[in-house]
Amino acid sequence: MLKRKSLRLAHYNYHHPAAYFVTLVTHRRRHYFGAITAGIFYPNPIASTVLRCWQELADRFSSVQVGELVVMPNHLHGILWITQGDGPALSTLVALFKGSLSKQVRTPCPLWQRGYYDRVIRDSTELSNVRAYIRDNPLKWELDRLNRSG
Repeated sequence: MLKRKSLRLAHYNYHHPAAYFVTLVTHRRRHYFGAITAGIFYPNPIASTVLRCWQELADRFSSVQVGELVVMPNHLHGILWITQGDGPALSTLVALFKGSLSKQVRTPCPLWQRGYYDRVIRDSTELSNVRAYIRDNPLKWELDRLNRSG
């Protein structure tokens, strides 16, 4: 069996207080969350559930704050802040989020692609760039590599 290469930073403690930029993609890039036309995202009811589940992470853990989030037709980008080192690791937060959404939505097919992408945000300049990327993401949908029709 092929061993998959880890997407995580080697030897990095993902319990460490920091801001993390995460990207989650739907299984087979299916458009579960809505549509984008002319750079405007038109969410469906599942997208509202995404927002609620995202906020629940901060409601559940005092050591977690949720930052910016953009929901796209088949993926999302968001910032999660771990504010104390004694709380859950990033992988636990992502697993809880994905599981909670999957349980509430109950699609006939799997909802999520295996794994997720993350980036540790290292300074205020990078944070500003990530926030701009998240904010502008719907405007660039036609060029997005996750856009199956683009």
